Amino acid sequence: MSIERQESALQVIVHTLKDRSGRMNFHELERDLSRKGHTYYDAGFLADRLQQLELAEYVPRQHIKLTQKGWDFTTFYDQRLTEHRNNEVEILNTENLQLQNESLKYQNSMNDKQSEIDNLTIENLKLQNRQIKRYVIYSIIAFVAGAILTNISSILNFIKSYF
Repeated sequence: MSIERQESALQVIVHTLKDRSGRMNFHELERDLSRKGHTYYDAGFLADRLQQLELAEYVPRQHIKLTQKGWDFTTFYDQRLTEHRNNEVEILNTENLQLQNESLKYQNSMNDKQSEIDNLTIENLKLQNRQIKRYVIYSIIAFVAGAILTNISSILNFIKSYF
């Protein structure tokens, strides 16, 4: 609850400074805070806190002035929402990168498997070619042997005729 009260008071100061061209004397700040019911915190403490948040530059007990970050500031809720969105974007980017990494690993795995399939296909074709060559040679040998065996008596008679 006190953080919300503090943030409310800080937002009042920032918006008041924006309304007054970004600069205010310290005593005006104290009067303005008490008029708006923000007496829970000391004005000096709140001004220091704004300086820590880099929303304002504060010279103790003299004046306070908005920084560029202070001019861009809207509310703490918007700031937390933006930080939350940025965190969500970071988480989603991390998850996306992990998924892309897994996808690349899967693609590499598929490429390796495709390469292995290609190599096995080449080996299979070489073996088939070797088998076909053997089949042709065995077929020729069998044809010649069959021709010789079926005509052996004619061949022997032919050879006898020359001797």
